[in-house]
Amino acid sequence: MKTEAVYEILRGMSFDPHATHKYDILRGGFFWSDELPSQEKDRENFLRCLMVLAKPIAHRSELSLDKEELRFEEEWTELREKCPDWPGFRDERINDERIKRELKAIKYKEAKCLNELEKE
Repeated sequence: MKTEAVYEILRGMSFDPHATHKYDILRGGFFWSDELPSQEKDRENFLRCLMVLAKPIAHRSELSLDKEELRFEEEWTELREKCPDWPGFRDERINDERIKRELKAIKYKEAKCLNELEKE
């Protein structure tokens, strides 16, 4: 599936005020249930969309953590141009203090776990 077809799917995603979020360890950030097609109903397109969103999700995490170096700004900007109404751009998914604290806590646990693995 070409990237443009994935963008078409992402343009069809609608904000759900009751969306839930999960941490994606490979991307280093959260994704919300209204940002991708349902994994249970459409696993293939869920995975395709997740691949295209990998860098934008990582970028959003860097924004939330106030990182100085933003590695994936180009991919974030492209997605904003192609899918401006995608729910993942909502300010509360980037700047909400509760989300920031939760992300920091997960990153701390992740680093602690990796350090313990390195010691072994």
